[in-house]
Amino acid sequence: MIPVAPRLTTRQRTERAWQRLQKSRLHLGMVAGAAVALVIALLSLPTVTVRVAGADGPLKGHCGIGYYVFGAPQKVVDTACRAAYARHATTFFVFLVIAAAFLSHVAVDLLRQVDRAAAADNTVTDTVRTAA
Repeated sequence: MIPVAPRLTTRQRTERAWQRLQKSRLHLGMVAGAAVALVIALLSLPTVTVRVAGADGPLKGHCGIGYYVFGAPQKVVDTACRAAYARHATTFFVFLVIAAAFLSHVAVDLLRQVDRAAAADNTVTDTVRTAA
């Protein structure tokens, strides 16, 4: 029989990670940095208006992240929208990745600390049978 440390429930892990987050200036700073990055990403999303000459006459397009990612029905509007919105989209995606990286680092680091602390506790409540 091998002694096994008790596993924490998801709620217990979350509560302990939250307590550790409140005590860690580095992690709080990273969460604040992620919040700032998310605000910058969201501020880069306003639409841009473009006017182009199409086969049917002048066209007006309100270009946003949707047109940048998925395109517009007309090729000339699609090309104009992608060119006009490129800086906005780049800013959005870069700061979205930065925010995701900060938050995932904080979450993984805190949960690892919680798991290590739980494993370091000398309370053994269960055993696992091994094949001999």
